[in-house]
Amino acid sequence: FDKNATSTSNVIHTIGKDSVYSFFFSSSFTAWVPALAVLATQTLCFVFFINAASLDFGADTVWKYSFSCPRDSQVCRSDSDVSRVGWFFFTLFGVIHLTPDMLNGLKLVWGASKHGFTKKGLHIFIGGCFLFTITALALYATVVFNVATSRSDVEMIFNTVVLLFVNDLDEKMFTSLRTINSEWLEKITSEIADSFRGNIKVDIQYAAANHELRDEQTRRIEQIEKKLLEKIMRVETEYEKLKTEYNKLKTEVKGLKARHTTKNIKIKTIQAIVIAENKKLQERSSRIRNRASNKEQG
Repeated sequence: FDKNATSTSNVIHTIGKDSVYSFFFSSSFTAWVPALAVLATQTLCFVFFINAASLDFGADTVWKYSFSCPRDSQVCRSDSDVSRVGWFFFTLFGVIHLTPDMLNGLKLVWGASKHGFTKKGLHIFIGGCFLFTITALALYATVVFNVATSRSDVEMIFNTVVLLFVNDLDEKMFTSLRTINSEWLEKITSEIADSFRGNIKVDIQYAAANHELRDEQTRRIEQIEKKLLEKIMRVETEYEKLKTEYNKLKTEVKGLKARHTTKNIKIKTIQAIVIAENKKLQERSSRIRNRASNKEQG
């Protein structure tokens, strides 16, 4: 603990090299502005949640009672569905997200004494105090708000994630500044690294190269999607053509069936006529034979 605290090359890593809280080590006033803005925003958010979860009967709070007592019964029942699973995830998230920052804040405060009453020591002390205080406030707000409002495992996990997201605003602000003005950010981080005689620098060029790589991958994915879309369009076009040809063939088959049916009707009609004519011929032949036989007898 003491070795890490006194190592000046580890100071920026301790407070977070990807956090605007590292700007508290800078001598530039413009670098302190975003750091103080994030600190004030986080503090206001946590205070808002703490006030909203306070058990004040005269104020508009979000406190949810965990027990309900019917008037017709002397036994109160619990309305809370929070189980050990909810408390497990709450503890897990809190330990993973908050414990490192709290310990790092204490390390910075402890290590500041090694530099005495110097500008460097003052910057380390201020940065450590702010980091530890805002993390402790985040832990307190998370516990108080969950106790006041969480009545199920889902609510507890959701509230915990939201409050821990507020605790990560310093890193999100750093990422935004890197996107908005990478040159200014490189200038500030270089000045901080030089002032602490360390080799800890934010590799802006690496970040830019990584960003270009993501852009290239995105373009390749878009090209692949475009090709797939073209193939899908061609397949759909071929399908429509085949469907049209199928409908034409179906229509032709229906026409052939209709013509075949008509021909069958005509053939049956002709057969009926032939049968009728044959009957007539047979009758005529019978009459002729009868007449011939009568003449012979006469």
